[in-house]
Amino acid sequence: LHQHLPTGQRVGTCREGMPRSAAVVSARRSLVSSAATAEVDSAAACAAARRAITLDLRSERGRDLFLRLADGADIIVENFRPGTLEKWGLGYDVLRERNRGIILVRVSGYGQTGPMKTVAGYDMAIQAISGLMSITGEADDKPGGGPQKVGVPISDLLTGMYSATGVLSALLHRERTGEGQHIDMALLDVQLAALANQNLNYRTTGKPPRRSPRAARAGPRRACTGSSRGRAALQRRHPR
Repeated sequence: LHQHLPTGQRVGTCREGMPRSAAVVSARRSLVSSAATAEVDSAAACAAARRAITLDLRSERGRDLFLRLADGADIIVENFRPGTLEKWGLGYDVLRERNRGIILVRVSGYGQTGPMKTVAGYDMAIQAISGLMSITGEADDKPGGGPQKVGVPISDLLTGMYSATGVLSALLHRERTGEGQHIDMALLDVQLAALANQNLNYRTTGKPPRRSPRAARAGPRRACTGSSRGRAALQRRHPR
């Protein structure tokens, strides 16, 4: 919720599963790292330099506070499992009735509808089920060949970027009409879209793409060690 409390504390997260004893459970502004690895936790990295409170949305007071904040908010981003907000009486229809211009972004693994809507979405699972891992890495007959996970949570990151683009479109729509938008953003939808030409190749030829230097039609193919003590990308040209 991009909105401020009377004390000036910004609402950043409203989490499920918190103690029932109080509506406002915590207020924090921190960047947490692991002493053992000195690696920053991904959630903490995303929340860096951001003030946040946690609400117990199972309590009446917590829900009332949420609605009061939503009344003056422009954008709400949530990633509860589909149906959770409705269970608490905080669905889009309720929010829109109170705030006609509200923009609600709902991020989930497999969308708000469909047979997998209640399945938790994890980046690694999305990379696998979308087919991204099947076209990443060396071919099966090469040393170390086999499906590989991308080195960063690319499905999560791309979904955030798609969500931001959707919000910009929704803001433009609201400027013209005064109405907000409900944005259903699924990790699987985003990752499938990001497969780009690999999807098109499959739809036009019926052949699943393979892990090989010929898997893509443009861009660097392999890397080799160069005299500059680094790595150089080599382009392999295909005969026409």
